[in-house]
Amino acid sequence: MLLSTLSFESHTFADEVIRLPLEGAKVEGKSEKLEAGDILFIDSSHEIRTGNDVVELLLNILPRLKPGVLIHIHDIFLPFEYPIEWVIKNRWPWNEQYLSLNLNEVRTPKKITIILVTASKGLCGAFNSNLIKKTNQLLFQTYNQQRKEGNLTLYVIGKKGYDAFKNKEVAINTDYQNLLQNLNYEECASFTETLMKSFLNGDTDVVECVYAKFKNAATQVYESERFLPVPKIETSSSNSSSSIDFIFDPERTQLIEELVPKIIKTQFFRFLLDTNASEHGARMVAMDSATTNANELLNKLKLMYNRERQAAITKELLEIVAGAAALENG
Repeated sequence: MLLSTLSFESHTFADEVIRLPLEGAKVEGKSEKLEAGDILFIDSSHEIRTGNDVVELLLNILPRLKPGVLIHIHDIFLPFEYPIEWVIKNRWPWNEQYLSLNLNEVRTPKKITIILVTASKGLCGAFNSNLIKKTNQLLFQTYNQQRKEGNLTLYVIGKKGYDAFKNKEVAINTDYQNLLQNLNYEECASFTETLMKSFLNGDTDVVECVYAKFKNAATQVYESERFLPVPKIETSSSNSSSSIDFIFDPERTQLIEELVPKIIKTQFFRFLLDTNASEHGARMVAMDSATTNANELLNKLKLMYNRERQAAITKELLEIVAGAAALENG
């Protein structure tokens, strides 16, 4: 696929020539045809302007490429600046490489946020202990260096989590400690917005959530899941739907801007619902086990009591019989 900047003879070596500005050409579905090992050569206007070809290329076309596609962007000098004669003498306002630099930046996780969701009450077996154990692994193994440097914050939801770490060397935030006591979506969404703003502002690089996934009433799976940044989903190259040219209404970017925050909020609300259901399941199992053990103990005590009572009755009968025999022989 070649655009209008090519010469008239371009059709001799190109499968298709589209003589339109990129931002006006309908190229959806064409970039998805590139496979791993293919090369995408880009020579654009090099200037970032609202809705122009550079924005279309870097923000719309490149994110839809399959893994393994090789990309060459012409006139990129990273890690160096543009030639000074281009900027001063020619006065070319090129800034394409700065956007491409930010898109390829991988943020090193220096500032960590961990969210621990526990119960506020006991009598639920090893439920709280397993969640605290999972958090200990993150604090003192995975992110131990960040914790020592003071770049780790622990949000505790539930009193048991606070009680476990209040005397340890970790910064604890208790603003949302009672979030599970009156669980509702609005308060959960407010907390999630706080986390997203913190991530976007660079105040935190990674958000991990420790919670209990509800499997059934008798089984809980204790998870440590990365909440932010949202992990990428690898798609199979054999998926035929990847080459389908979908029509979005409203536009794709508008849908993403609207849906992604809602999906993230719903995901965190699921963490809380799962933990809440798991707590009740664990407490039900613990109380059932306690009831069973108490009944077994009661039966054992009854048996011991009956044995002792029968032994006492037998002893008294023997004493009476012995006394009566002694009187008769007396």
